[in-house]
Amino acid sequence: MEKELQEERKQGESIALKKKTTYSKAGLLPDSILSLICYKNLYEALKSEDQDAIFACLSSFTRVSAMSCFRKFERIDQKREKKNLLRAHIYLEALLTLNKMPSQIQKPMEVLLEKSFRGLNQQALTAILEKFTDVQDPNAEDDKKQKRRRTPATPEGTEFQPEVKYVKTKEHQRMIMCHIVGVAIHLAQNNQIWGSVLARTLKKDVGDLKQYFKELNFHMEVKKNPKSASSDILVSLHGSMRRREIKAAAKTEEKAITEEEDTKEDSKVGSKRSRAKSAD
Repeated sequence: MEKELQEERKQGESIALKKKTTYSKAGLLPDSILSLICYKNLYEALKSEDQDAIFACLSSFTRVSAMSCFRKFERIDQKREKKNLLRAHIYLEALLTLNKMPSQIQKPMEVLLEKSFRGLNQQALTAILEKFTDVQDPNAEDDKKQKRRRTPATPEGTEFQPEVKYVKTKEHQRMIMCHIVGVAIHLAQNNQIWGSVLARTLKKDVGDLKQYFKELNFHMEVKKNPKSASSDILVSLHGSMRRREIKAAAKTEEKAITEEEDTKEDSKVGSKRSRAKSAD
């Protein structure tokens, strides 16, 4: 009996660790995918304030977030961070698009890129589909009976190419939802967002999204939304108490660094004066 309990505990710890890894910032925004995303078109559109180009790349939710984020670029020193923020918005847009698509996607890659995932390059889309769907191999034995059709770009008389099928299981769909919520929170100002905003974007009830907030271990506070003047859920990476603790810790650390630098400066000045007196 004791052995069984130990096994259950180990299994529970393993699942908890897996969740923590999967839904950490690095897990939600995997560099293996972000590094494949081309961001320059979005950057140029935001820089030149080309609304048509921005609209072509992003939907309302990600567009507002990206524009808000871009306005703060002057405060960000590292180019890598700026690039990854733009890539993250394109990634979030791709996840929102994938979330709206049917459970079985059977279209050529060219069509997906042109019609559904505009602004995304093929390498990045392939990586996203491999992560969030089951990709059926068109050459596999089970797919021999699969209906074949000619792609629009295939000339007459050439060989038919089987369609690749991307299948979203319930587990995939849950994972997509968790990643959308998680990425949105990480990109949001102060890492917090109103539940009603996410619900409107995902066309869900706020209550339906609570399971994903819990899965991600995000903090939920029932508060009055000043815009709607009604009760809402403020979803955040950290609760208000934890945010205050983090800010206080940051201020303490900043103060300690400043004091250390002042001490070093005073020491240098004192040393110079001592040398000057010795010379006299």
